[in-house]
Amino acid sequence: MRINAKVMKSLLTAVILVTCLSTSAQIQVKKDADGFMEGRNYKGAGVWVMLFVRVHPGQENLYFNYLSDVWKRQQEALKKEGIILSYKVLQANAGHKEDYNVVLMTEYASRTAMDENSATADTIVRNIVGTDEKMAEAFRDREKVRKIFGGKITREIILR
Repeated sequence: MRINAKVMKSLLTAVILVTCLSTSAQIQVKKDADGFMEGRNYKGAGVWVMLFVRVHPGQENLYFNYLSDVWKRQQEALKKEGIILSYKVLQANAGHKEDYNVVLMTEYASRTAMDENSATADTIVRNIVGTDEKMAEAFRDREKVRKIFGGKITREIILR
């Protein structure tokens, strides 16, 4: 009888847990006409991938010409296919000699959209740039004019 009591207690706990989970899954979050959740004066928007770059002194013309050619063609093709929403290039004052001075930004609708479309995006970029060997060679050539500091994936927040 003691074993049955333990089994009954476990079953009861499981039933309560399932009931709580199914009830919480049915709760709908109230949003206003502008998509703001009740009690919040902000909402999440698109996802931005930001790449921080240091263009070496005297190499700005060469690098910005590359961006306005190959990089822009890639971004426009991705935008045309609906993979990205927009893109930007920002020039910044470097805080010190080992700081970035250019930020490349690409906006996606969401992180999910970015991840789900990565294979298609890769195909589009390859059609513009070419083979893996050409891509590697172009990367090595750009290393002569710039240094990549890294990147960030960020979510835009819209304030009411």
